[in-house]
Amino acid sequence: MEDNQSILLGEPLYTITSTGFIILSNSKYDYAGDEEIMKLIRKHGQVILDDKFNAPIPFIIDGVSVLICGRNFNQSLDNLPSSLRVLQIGAVRDTFYSDFSKSLKNLPHGLE
Repeated sequence: MEDNQSILLGEPLYTITSTGFIILSNSKYDYAGDEEIMKLIRKHGQVILDDKFNAPIPFIIDGVSVLICGRNFNQSLDNLPSSLRVLQIGAVRDTFYSDFSKSLKNLPHGLE
């Protein structure tokens, strides 16, 4: 049975919303190396990087259809999976704002 939240050193590693989104908030954690979290990402396919998250995202794998990047995210998005249908960059909560300043190239063709 999966937890809806896991905590490391007082900071949540992830939360699963009632609508099936996985919210990741710890920029220092190696999500790609955590088999359990990778299974959850494969299962749900909808990922939100919380507003304070700003780290490379090699764990966004094929099968992810929705990726929402919070306001502090400012990393390359060059190798997103072809399964991605929705990409949102900006605030996860409250008003829209984004630190994102990278160029967007090689985006998946199926984005809506």
